[in-house]
Amino acid sequence: MFEGLLAQGKSLLVKLFLGLIALSFAVWGIGDVFRGGSDPSVASVGGVEIRASELSRQYNRELQRLRAATNGEIDAEQARALGIVQQTLISMIARTALDRQAADFAMGVADETVRQEIRSRPEFRNEIGRFDRQIFNLTLARAQFSEEEYIAILRTDIARDHLTGSLSGGLVPPEPMMDALYRFREERRIVEAVVIDAKDVTDVPTPEAAEVAAYHGDNPDLFTAPEYRALTYVTLRPIDLVDEIEIDTAVIEAEYDARLDEFTVQSRVDVDMLVFPDEAAALAAQSRILDGEDFVAVGTELTGFGAEDIKLGEITRDDMLPEIADAVFALTAGAVAPPVQSSFGWHLVRVNETFPGRVQSFDEVRAQVREDLVVDQAIDAVFELGNRFEDELAGGASLAEAARALDLEVGKISAIDRRGLGEDGKPYDPQPAVPDFLDAAFDTALDEESGLIESVGNIMFLVRVDRITAPAVRPLDTIADEVARAWRGAYRLTRAEEIAGEIATAAAAASGDLGASARAAGFETMISAAFTRDGRDLDLDLGGQLVGAVFGLEPGAVSEATAIGGGRFAIARLSGIVPADPADGASRRDALRAEIRRNLEIDLLNTFEGAVRAAYGYKINTQLVDNLF
Repeated sequence: MFEGLLAQGKSLLVKLFLGLIALSFAVWGIGDVFRGGSDPSVASVGGVEIRASELSRQYNRELQRLRAATNGEIDAEQARALGIVQQTLISMIARTALDRQAADFAMGVADETVRQEIRSRPEFRNEIGRFDRQIFNLTLARAQFSEEEYIAILRTDIARDHLTGSLSGGLVPPEPMMDALYRFREERRIVEAVVIDAKDVTDVPTPEAAEVAAYHGDNPDLFTAPEYRALTYVTLRPIDLVDEIEIDTAVIEAEYDARLDEFTVQSRVDVDMLVFPDEAAALAAQSRILDGEDFVAVGTELTGFGAEDIKLGEITRDDMLPEIADAVFALTAGAVAPPVQSSFGWHLVRVNETFPGRVQSFDEVRAQVREDLVVDQAIDAVFELGNRFEDELAGGASLAEAARALDLEVGKISAIDRRGLGEDGKPYDPQPAVPDFLDAAFDTALDEESGLIESVGNIMFLVRVDRITAPAVRPLDTIADEVARAWRGAYRLTRAEEIAGEIATAAAAASGDLGASARAAGFETMISAAFTRDGRDLDLDLGGQLVGAVFGLEPGAVSEATAIGGGRFAIARLSGIVPADPADGASRRDALRAEIRRNLEIDLLNTFEGAVRAAYGYKINTQLVDNLF
């Protein structure tokens, strides 16, 4: 079973490869069964054990992600039926095998690289866009990670990314493949088409009262008002407190001194690099370059890499393999280092420009340091204010009394639905710009308070439900005109579809004379520009389904009547075919070449992962997995 899934799970593995550094966090659960000291091995890769608790944690994360993506539609039983447990274990086996390979290659990741990656992650930033230590700690706590665990995972992810990324350089799509795909994609077609729009149907009768009543009764969902709630709320936001905070210059200077490493810019070099399979090839290339030939030109000729693959750009010492970093950083601008060997081959490196490291001055970063301190103090002030607010409430004060005692603004919402819309169907204004505010409001009972809730961006809020208006079908006597309009709209749509079908039938019977059939029904046809099968350059709105159908027609043939959205239906007759010329469209060929290259990279990564997995070997305790999950 698992071997089959491993063969089928390559697309999942590729997504894993292409997003190796990405980590998503939410509130995950781990079964108590693994907390009592019994944590059996569910699989092993090259002697590395994958424990049941690890699989449980990873599976729960995947299940939570699926629930979020489907608005809670997938439960644990459905996830098991879909094979999510098995797919999760497949991913873990792949990662473990790659981690073993990276370790055997002695691939390391510098602390500074890890630190920069953490500070760049959007989930760790506050509402002002700065890295926030408290958000970082809270996010890790919710994900049940210690800081050490997270850093270790991130470090292996980065190393794994470097390992798989090193495989894809120099891939060149075969030209016959390029030509065949280009001809297929760039073939163009010209059509004669007619569009019947429901709004153009004019012979619409006036519905009888009984017809209106029946339509109202048959379509209750169209005329049901959602649940509305009247709310009272208080929000505590760091941004509201920023202007009240003053930071002494001495404090800013002390913070600057404490974070001096952060403001130290590492030395960088702008380099070009070639990699050869043996020393002789590298020395031959070096000889040509020293004789005056262009470095990039020699590289593209001898390696098959593109110029963009050879030019690495500005990098630090930590970005390079340790065995070649010393040689490169000892060079001056314009110099070429002698060939240096690594586990990937023989490297020939040219330094284009050097950028000495330096420490940013206090004046350069003063504003940033002050802003960070202000944000930190504003966050602390929010939590302090939240504690005082809760104390007031615990002492028996009402929401309004507690807010008044702390000079907090109390907000009111007269009627809002779960989507944030008012009774007029428009976004209710104002309402708190807090992602989980409405969820909390609709999870709180009538006349109850939610309690003070901590949300993203260190925002805290409390909401009370003052009134609930339950969903109900609006009485016919209050919306009779609206129901009548809906009835007429439905009639127009049905009639438009009938007319389109009649024209298509008539055109097919008349040997494809769509123009005459359309005119007989009171409509005119239009001639399109030549367009591709993905609809590029199509100057008529015919919808994706009809465009696809056109590329299945023979010249002169007529399509079926097809709904194209917006209450419209269309019929098309294929008037002409324009073959693609591989000599044209250089930019589109370049885009296609890049796409094919990405697909080749995927295939290569799949093959590499399979080879690594086979080299280290893996075992799965299928019975244990089935029993536990």
